[in-house]
Amino acid sequence: TSDATAWARVAEVAPDGTGRVRYADTGVRAGATYGYRLTWDEGGRAITAGATSVTVPGVAHLVVRAAGPPGAATELELSSPLAGEVQVDVFDVAGRRIATVRPYMDGPGTQRVPLGRPFAPGLYLARATLAGEEARTRFLVIR
Repeated sequence: TSDATAWARVAEVAPDGTGRVRYADTGVRAGATYGYRLTWDEGGRAITAGATSVTVPGVAHLVVRAAGPPGAATELELSSPLAGEVQVDVFDVAGRRIATVRPYMDGPGTQRVPLGRPFAPGLYLARATLAGEEARTRFLVIR
């Protein structure tokens, strides 16, 4: 927006030593678009950089990470725009639930979710549910 009264100060940030300024907004909602701009003081005068906007994905994304060497526990990689407890259910090809884990997402981002044990070779369906949103993926374990 170009209306200066519509902007709210959300953080004080400082350069990270590499010439970059980093800020993580952990209070975002899925499906919403947020505008950001950077203002700094230069010789007593406020300088404002151009605005940018970010749209937070509306649903969780479930991506399968390789199962690893034979005998290793199977892991999934879960990415979510939200914080909260995620229920991850894994079903075999016959539709039987064979595993359930409930990792906690600290905020927007990605984390690895160990499923607790090695899976036998076969085709599986993983379903992740967070805040009423659901993501599914199929994965194949080969040994």
